[in-house]
Amino acid sequence: MVKERRFAIVIGINDYEHMPLYYCVNDAISVRQILIDRCGFKSEDIFLLTSKKDESIKEMTGKYKEALRSISENFRKSEDSILFYFAGHGNYKEDKSNILFHDSEYPIKEIHNEVSALNPKVQTYVIDSCNSGGKVLTRGQEPFLPQEFLIGKYIENSDGAMLLYACGSNQKARETSEMQHGLLTNEFLNVLANEELYDEDGILTPSIIQHHVLKQTSQNSNFEQVPVVENRISGIYPFAFIKEEEKVSVREVEPVETDQQFSVKQEPESSIDEQKLPLPKNVESPSTVKKASYDKKSRLKLQEFIDKLLTKKLNDILESFMLDRSQYKVSSFTDINDLDFEGVDELVKSLVVNARGKKISPLDDIFTTTKRPNTRYYTNQFSALFKAFAPKEPEHIIEHSIDCKNDYIDINIKVLISDDIFSVSFGCGFIVYQSRWGLILTTLIFKLNWDGEKDNIIEDITQSDYPFLIQDDTYKLIEEMELKDFSTIQRTLTTWNEERKNELNSFIRAASIQAASLKK
Repeated sequence: MVKERRFAIVIGINDYEHMPLYYCVNDAISVRQILIDRCGFKSEDIFLLTSKKDESIKEMTGKYKEALRSISENFRKSEDSILFYFAGHGNYKEDKSNILFHDSEYPIKEIHNEVSALNPKVQTYVIDSCNSGGKVLTRGQEPFLPQEFLIGKYIENSDGAMLLYACGSNQKARETSEMQHGLLTNEFLNVLANEELYDEDGILTPSIIQHHVLKQTSQNSNFEQVPVVENRISGIYPFAFIKEEEKVSVREVEPVETDQQFSVKQEPESSIDEQKLPLPKNVESPSTVKKASYDKKSRLKLQEFIDKLLTKKLNDILESFMLDRSQYKVSSFTDINDLDFEGVDELVKSLVVNARGKKISPLDDIFTTTKRPNTRYYTNQFSALFKAFAPKEPEHIIEHSIDCKNDYIDINIKVLISDDIFSVSFGCGFIVYQSRWGLILTTLIFKLNWDGEKDNIIEDITQSDYPFLIQDDTYKLIEEMELKDFSTIQRTLTTWNEERKNELNSFIRAASIQAASLKK
């Protein structure tokens, strides 16, 4: 769908000498990933620049300019597009909004000048910093605003520009431990991850992105942080899109309430793609599959085989993982409803909605969706006056459930709880269930984040789906299958632990500074 080549410079800075930040590096890493997953960017075309205590980049100005030079060497004028993202401190001085590198106060207007000089097809700026939206690339609502500040100057040789600034020149940009992100970035990520906002062709346009980011950021800050947004793009530009194999038609799935603080990461492997499976050379094509093999006995025989084989593979992986990690204690669950963690409802929802969207729902109504009236919507003593100012209540509540006791589903989820606060707890496992045309294996990995008292919040859910026909060759296929999803546990956990360590160290430093100041 994307014909132009898309480049990006993504910057996140935590380790400021004064008032260090906690989540800007996490912001930048997450933005990079969603640009790859949803927006048609290739990893080699994204220049990620992050600075934190253990890996500090003090000469960020030079690194930014070096990235811009590298992009210019391969950039095709009027054909390729570029995105600039920044998370960190900013200020507003002498009628200019600046972002703060370690070695400079860099005017946002200068970044516009340098990026637009490439004559990009579309140029996008997402800046999550304080005071970022002051007199930069606006339509000129202020009378007598100099031409250098007007958006038209920068898009004369482009199809357009999209701009998202965290707030105006007199406001602060927020970041919170609950979100692990800056507020603007969190809403930007949520919008791109929310498939219900994509149109029937699987496209998400800049206007939709800006509308929802502006609305959610404003509401979730009680209007203390109101983004400055601008969009001047010709035609329908697919800023983000759902790949054909992942596309869910809005006509096939009932609307579902979304939690703006929650998103499920679907890795590229999560799409049902038979090309990725190590098919034996003599495997039969679907046209030769015999109906007789789809009886209950054959289905349950294959299901039992997969359950036993995957259980052994998972146990072997975790046994190796635990050899030098005595801080972890393992618990096993065969019923997802027994997981006593915050966010288990969202985990269930992600499985049910994903299965229905891909037309791989299980038999016997194992996955169900129930729609019931929301009594708070219909009965309220303050009537219209209350509704005008209170958060909007949905007319109906949609609940998702999984019947884990059914014969046609097997579940094996391992939860590893760490007694070391620097090591993140997590869960991993699989679900095997019978679908209409065969059998589905779904693998799961998720983080258990700290709620202030224990590791209790399910986050960063990754799921992958593997379809199998009910036939003899499937047994060999499954035996040869490599569970790459579980082999990435070590790498994923390293990233999570690094994020936890940085957050804790930042808090410890701040507490030490505070304690020292009180002693004076």
